[in-house]
Amino acid sequence: MKKIFAWVFKLKLATDSGFLFKLRCYVLHVFLFLANIDLLPLTWKLKKENFLYPASKKLVAIFSMYRPIFWHGNIFEMQINKGLARKGYQPVHFLCRGFLDVCDTQYYGSNKKNNPTLCKDCRLRNSLFYARNNAMTLDLDDYLDVSALREVLRSIEQIKSIEEAKDYQYAGLPLGRLVRLSVCRYWLRLTLLPEHLPVYKDFLRAAVKLHQVFSTVQEKFDFKNHLIFNGRYATYNIPLQLIKKKNKPFHTYEFSEQERILYTKDDIGVMWNDIDTRFQEWLKVNQELTPDFEKEIEAFIQKRREVFVAGSGYVDLEKSIDIPDTDVVVFTNIVWDSGAFERETIFESQFDWLDKIIYWGIAHPEYKLVVRIHPAEVNVVYNKSLELMADYIAQKFPKLPGNVVVIPAQERRNSYQLMQQAKIVLTYTSSIGLEAAIAGKSVIAGASTHYTRLGITLNPMSQEEFFSELETQLMGTAFHPDGVLVKLYVYWFYKIYHYLNDVNLYKKPFKVFEDSWFLRVPKVEPLESSAALNDMIDEFVKKR
Repeated sequence: MKKIFAWVFKLKLATDSGFLFKLRCYVLHVFLFLANIDLLPLTWKLKKENFLYPASKKLVAIFSMYRPIFWHGNIFEMQINKGLARKGYQPVHFLCRGFLDVCDTQYYGSNKKNNPTLCKDCRLRNSLFYARNNAMTLDLDDYLDVSALREVLRSIEQIKSIEEAKDYQYAGLPLGRLVRLSVCRYWLRLTLLPEHLPVYKDFLRAAVKLHQVFSTVQEKFDFKNHLIFNGRYATYNIPLQLIKKKNKPFHTYEFSEQERILYTKDDIGVMWNDIDTRFQEWLKVNQELTPDFEKEIEAFIQKRREVFVAGSGYVDLEKSIDIPDTDVVVFTNIVWDSGAFERETIFESQFDWLDKIIYWGIAHPEYKLVVRIHPAEVNVVYNKSLELMADYIAQKFPKLPGNVVVIPAQERRNSYQLMQQAKIVLTYTSSIGLEAAIAGKSVIAGASTHYTRLGITLNPMSQEEFFSELETQLMGTAFHPDGVLVKLYVYWFYKIYHYLNDVNLYKKPFKVFEDSWFLRVPKVEPLESSAALNDMIDEFVKKR
């Protein structure tokens, strides 16, 4: 069986681009249709019923506008759906039937323009899934009036530059800024060039249409709460801004591919970092690190390394990078990733941060500086970055002195020994900074992330202070984070602020359909006994 799976995986890699990819998508789409043909009458029946939403029910909007390749998100949303229904709510899943010019499930190599089957497949999967699970849906396309947007769409067409696109405003919202992350993700790069402008315009057009349809839906229906995936990409960020405008409650959730853990948060939203106050409030009544707390934290850290890091496939946990006498180690981020996007504080960008650090290393030959490029830039099957840090460094610094070492992304050995060897750890927003703090290392943050500004890391207020602090630490005045505080924060962030789901919320149905190559849409059975799910539902009901 393993040989068969290995052969199929090789076949998949061989058909991941060009005509063969289009052919594969079309064939799988046909197979999906045939494997679920008995569900088609259900989709038609459900569509008719959805025209009338029960006035007696409290409506909750669930944004389900993405391609459910692996079903995790859909299954999670259906568990939330069933939990809310038990509380007397009527969840309504928002779906897209293709009205967006481009969306966040697409990227330069695979999108609705060069492969229309992708868009059709997304629509078919969602229709079949929610029909089989008897879920109420709402087609956003039904509320689109393109004729009312002609002038706006014409103004977008007249945009002449990336800078003009970035500054584009609509209905009081900075749409150019709100969609920029999506454009960068589409091109898998942070630096946008003139040839990327047409796609930027596509995202602006999609954002304007999404603004119109969701504004209309807001006026027509009174949704008591909202569940949104991620919250930062354009498909979700535009509705989120309108929800905020009306001071309506919402929750966001995120899915970690490597850990296969779904989690949800309150109305701050996933990826938001203004969480200090909530942590401090929690600390007032949870200032002691009990043995149970500590065991749970240590188990989580171990699991993260074994499952999240090693399970990702781009790092070998058994082999470590070994560079003795390392003074400073620098951990970069993927430049277009949402975790590092618009997190600037004292540096203009991640490139600026890295430039200044390397210049500092060149000027200080007495210190060994090691730059570890994020391995996920290249060691992944999908979404390999088109803007590589190693290329940037090679172009900016053709010849580096012996005390400055660059570990390329292609290096699969893990970085934990390197982290332990270094005296000082420099991070932009990478989560390894938090792991370094857990290990008692001095960590200096170059940008804003969830664990900065909490006494866990050193957070300079200027570039001068950044390098002054670095040199002070190297000369022996080492800052060591409060170990108890760090562990309490890890516990709070991953177990309180996030809800780490009961894996049964999706694991059982997922495994069945993983083995069957996802062709038959899953039937979701309610998990009333899940403490994690019940906690989420209770939190959801409170914020309404």
